[in-house]
Amino acid sequence: TKQPRLGTIIRECGDDTCIDLYIHFARNQDYITDATEQAALRDLGVDLRGGLDQLAAVDRTDVEVIVEGHADRSQVVRMPNPRDAFLYNWNLSAKRASAVVYEFRQIEFSVPKYKIVAIGYADSQPLCKEATDACDKQNRRTTLRLRVDTRSLETRLKKPGKP
Repeated sequence: TKQPRLGTIIRECGDDTCIDLYIHFARNQDYITDATEQAALRDLGVDLRGGLDQLAAVDRTDVEVIVEGHADRSQVVRMPNPRDAFLYNWNLSAKRASAVVYEFRQIEFSVPKYKIVAIGYADSQPLCKEATDACDKQNRRTTLRLRVDTRSLETRLKKPGKP
């Protein structure tokens, strides 16, 4: 039987489709520790992989799965080096995105067969701006952005023998 689904919100973000994944990262942590969330994330990866596998191999490479990691507004206070303090949330958010990519790798949804990248955005794209714990919890998230590489698609379609 399939595990319960992750808390997700599907939304448009420009020309892309975004799926906000509410994986419960503890403050200043990048590990997915909840077994139910790990299983649900892997189920989602299986579903995405299955959808992409419906496409021909050349078409599959036109779809990029971008895993975006986000952090809340909090900063580590006791860092003597201002550079390290500044980079902390950037690195943390990248590690959160990489944690999702790792779970996908466990079910063989990974590069080079699929275009998957991990990006950290720190606290630069908050969903909520209030200085509250509830808002911080909402901002500690990962987002899957599904993007079609229209340039690659257009180039391939312009090749001789294509309509």
